[in-house]
Amino acid sequence: RIADELTVAGTNNVRFDALVGELQADKKWTLPELSLIANHFLGSAAKFTNKPAVFKAIRQRQKQDAIQAGRDRRGEKIAV
Repeated sequence: RIADELTVAGTNNVRFDALVGELQADKKWTLPELSLIANHFLGSAAKFTNKPAVFKAIRQRQKQDAIQAGRDRRGEKIAV
């Protein structure tokens, strides 16, 4: 569910940051649980050794998605 929420938040930085902040603040999440969330969001099977690595990977993916969305928008503006 949380990975889906991250995906839906997409390039909405405020919502995305709030979701990641909630995950980080809630200490009940174990590394294996966070890894599952991250791998679902990332679409990968990465192995994480610590929680900061999980959050770094999630944020990097969101940043890449935002960059790509910006490129796509610029491409749509070009008249062919």
